Amino acid sequence: MKRYPQKSLLEFGKRTLTYEEVDSASGRFAKYLQDSGITKGDRVAIKLENSPEYIISWFGTAKLGAILVPINFQYKEAETSQIIDHCSPKIVLTGKNLSSSVTDVPGVFIDEDSMKEIAVGSSAYQKNDLVPSDPLMIIYTSGTTGRPKGVVQSHRTYVLTGLAFPRWLGLGSKDRLLTCLPLSHINAQAYSTMGAIGAAATLILQEKFSLSTFWDQARENKATEFNSVGAMLMLMYKYSPEPRFDHFVKLAYSAPALPEEIRGEIERRFHLKVVFGYGLSESTFGFIEPLDGSRKSGSMGKIRSYSGFPNKAIVADEGDRELPTGSTGQILLQNAAVMNGYYRDDQRTSDTLRNGFLHTGDLGYVDADGYYFFVDRGADFIRRKGENISSSEIESVILSHPEVTECAVLGVPSELSDDEIVTFVVAKTASKITGEEIREWCGERLARFKIPGKVFLEESLPKGVTFRTNKKELRKVALKRLKGS
Repeated sequence: MKRYPQKSLLEFGKRTLTYEEVDSASGRFAKYLQDSGITKGDRVAIKLENSPEYIISWFGTAKLGAILVPINFQYKEAETSQIIDHCSPKIVLTGKNLSSSVTDVPGVFIDEDSMKEIAVGSSAYQKNDLVPSDPLMIIYTSGTTGRPKGVVQSHRTYVLTGLAFPRWLGLGSKDRLLTCLPLSHINAQAYSTMGAIGAAATLILQEKFSLSTFWDQARENKATEFNSVGAMLMLMYKYSPEPRFDHFVKLAYSAPALPEEIRGEIERRFHLKVVFGYGLSESTFGFIEPLDGSRKSGSMGKIRSYSGFPNKAIVADEGDRELPTGSTGQILLQNAAVMNGYYRDDQRTSDTLRNGFLHTGDLGYVDADGYYFFVDRGADFIRRKGENISSSEIESVILSHPEVTECAVLGVPSELSDDEIVTFVVAKTASKITGEEIREWCGERLARFKIPGKVFLEESLPKGVTFRTNKKELRKVALKRLKGS
């Protein structure tokens, strides 16, 4: 940050903060936290919407060597409490409009006004010795059991990703990276925010994604690159008119979730290049398409690495033996950006980090030219709006309804490339419950992106020989019904 003190680092609406201003403000916030009793290794939970205050809080926490725990601002009280109970933070940073879902832990309201009050204080915090492997962030992602996994990521991962991401995409100091993804998500953190710093570029932060205003905002802010997750690009493809030719966006980075013909149409219509890549909370390295080389339909690209920090990937069988070219197996990664482990979960950590590799749980294959292809998720979780969603978590909420006896939740690919959350429900005899009532029940207890899109009321659910619900069969039923709806 000291190399370009007066350069714009962060733009949010009409607000602009230089590299020096962000550095100074985060130093004062570090001193504020230290005076509040926070020290190295303490957890600091944060539940805020996108704002400059989020980034200042994050950087201030990092300077102390404390560990930031982002909580999705859409989470309801039960979801928030589950994370807080597990990570035991010393303090929770939150907005006044979100405070009702934060309980039992000292809370601090963070907004522009409160930051101004902190800004009058000293920035002379007492520095703690830090090493690259020290934990920086605990990012909670849903597991298949419904219990969130706290991914512990290090300072090394964020610094390396910040340096590597601009190299992967050919970004430099003149670029302006736009993100409308939540700062609780590793994409907005490690790729957009750290990538902007690594390139000595500018980060354009938006509150959220809005299809109706996206291109106007991109044009007004002279954005040159943005990251996409989930259905963003598909929504643009289906509903956005062709923008005026005077926008500056040249690149969009996305997971490989689009058919090649649709990607090509997006590139032609919006006059940009869509680059596919693969990473996850457990490792920000993975795969990326060559910027100037050939690309293959359905591919995630080739192994991506950074000078002096190699990345190894193999496709393995259940015994972690590398499979031949073209064979489908689990994708394993070995690189310097792999997580430290799962917080307070030794069993999950040892299951995932074994034999020197990160076991992603994702299935894929590699071809003779070194291009990797994603096939399916090994675990039974749902991908929606850039989030991994546990089906069993939603099932437990639905089963808590007094009129429900059985249910099954699964993700089914939809037109917008995101998974559609489909629920099959068996209600008590003579119950008059409706699908909309089930959705409302979920809406009162879960974040909006976890609410099922379709609810089918059934007399019974198909079972296997072990009496477990046959989700494979239900997926076929769901696909058939969705096509007919």
